[in-house]
Amino acid sequence: MTNKRILPKIVGALMFAFPVLFFFLFNALTPYWWDDFPNMCFTVSWSIPRERLIGSFQDMMQSTRNLYANPILVGNGRVFINFLQFVFCAPGNKIIFDVCNTIVYTLFITLVCYHGIGSFKKISPPVFLFVNIAVWLLTPAWGQDFLWLTGSLNYLWALTSALLFLVPYRKKCVDNAFRQNVAFSVLLFVAGVITGWGIQNLAGGICVLLAGYFIRKFFRKEKICLFEILGTIGILTGFCFLLSASTAQFAGIGDLAVNFAKALLNFIRYCGIPVCIILVMGIEIFWFRRNKIDVLPLGYCLISLVSFFSLALGYITERALLVPIVFLIISGLYLLRYFYGIQRRYWVFVYTVVFCIFLSSFYSGGQDIVRSFVLSKAREEFIYTERERGISDIYVKTPIPVKDSHSGLFGGVDILSNPDSVHNTAKSLYYGVRSLNGVRTGDKSNLGSSFGVFFKSPPKEWLSIKRLFPIVYQNWVDE
Repeated sequence: MTNKRILPKIVGALMFAFPVLFFFLFNALTPYWWDDFPNMCFTVSWSIPRERLIGSFQDMMQSTRNLYANPILVGNGRVFINFLQFVFCAPGNKIIFDVCNTIVYTLFITLVCYHGIGSFKKISPPVFLFVNIAVWLLTPAWGQDFLWLTGSLNYLWALTSALLFLVPYRKKCVDNAFRQNVAFSVLLFVAGVITGWGIQNLAGGICVLLAGYFIRKFFRKEKICLFEILGTIGILTGFCFLLSASTAQFAGIGDLAVNFAKALLNFIRYCGIPVCIILVMGIEIFWFRRNKIDVLPLGYCLISLVSFFSLALGYITERALLVPIVFLIISGLYLLRYFYGIQRRYWVFVYTVVFCIFLSSFYSGGQDIVRSFVLSKAREEFIYTERERGISDIYVKTPIPVKDSHSGLFGGVDILSNPDSVHNTAKSLYYGVRSLNGVRTGDKSNLGSSFGVFFKSPPKEWLSIKRLFPIVYQNWVDE
């Protein structure tokens, strides 16, 4: 009897622990990349080559102000996010970021579960694991949104802040007797400013949701609490500051039709499957079971639609699609409550099929994360070796071949052939050399032969992992 009781608890604990541990591992295997290097440097404006590394807290503050004051030069107006980028991109802070990012990711998954289920206490191990799997499979730029330092601060952290901001509204929507004191209301105002000053399509979606929220309260003749007012004022304030510094990103009237068509095609491509699943579930619940669907999943779907098609106003990136996809996942998770009566064997079948699909994707993604780490480390060791030899103008192989979007290095800007570019000058400062020049090689790397050569050495030398990197760099050619 004792073993029968302990085993489910152990399995449940592993369902919670494994996603968190693997996320931290993948984070640790993701090096500084792309915009991380310019964010290590004092910034006058984004498009100007860097001249020195950030050396003080004052440099971080001034660089943040410079980006906000020069939005036409690729500034995005995200003051809080930009400041965090300068803080965490400081050389030597990567492990601190890895720990913090894992904590934020765990909070993010927990909040997605909460918004879908409605209670922190009811978050079970299978649900927690299922949400991790759904986010992994449905997010088109998972590596950029969750592992890449700059990308995760822009999307994972901003989205987590928004989900946390919406918690009291979620509670109030279900329980009209829910109240909070003045201190909490003031804190919610601050949280609203931070959320509104985050991602354009996310803040816009939440503003539209809150408009619908108050319209619903008006027709139901419900009283409005102080925290509802202050929180809404906060997010509108932050959103106005955000938009005032990002007008340069507006696509223009002439490009709206083209961008809208692109957004529609991307919506079908990336959100088609979850939308179809939600529609089938909704038809089953409303039409066949004759159950009334709550307004909450409709509200989450509204955020998803607004956040998606608002991308047509600016530039469309796969990173920004995380926002609508997450709210679709929440909507689907909410609707699952209507199917709890289905026999257990059907749930086991569905979970098994999804898990098998996930395992294949997880293997491919994990393999690319490890491969990109080994190659980036091999090139880094080559740079340090050349620097020790007194060479200050270094030519290196580029780009690091990455094929799976679950790698944080997928789709980024690597070392370029122009030593005076923004990214090259920043990387030169980081590595302490005069210039870095990219020499384009093939998009493949034969790691298998590199490991074969490494393990041909005496077993006692296998512990010296640094011996592997020169071999890898030498074999970095077309297969």
